[in-house]
Amino acid sequence: MKTFIEYLEELAPVKVRMDKGADAKKKRKEANKKYKKDKIKINIARKKKKKKDVSSGVQKKREKMAAQGKTLGGERIKKRVV
Repeated sequence: MKTFIEYLEELAPVKVRMDKGADAKKKRKEANKKYKKDKIKINIARKKKKKKDVSSGVQKKREKMAAQGKTLGGERIKKRVV
């Protein structure tokens, strides 16, 4: 049976030095650009899905949840109403 310290050693993250070379820097930059592009695509898809969710059942649920101060997903609405 493993001891508590052995479990901690397994869970501890291993620090790896970042490659500071020109090629590695270029790869990191490209990966960051790709991530940003994908993020935009995801947000656009989310907006399209939200526009489609106008069926009567979804609309009724949205109104019921709004009466409780919640969003359709169940999170609290945090914006101020003046």
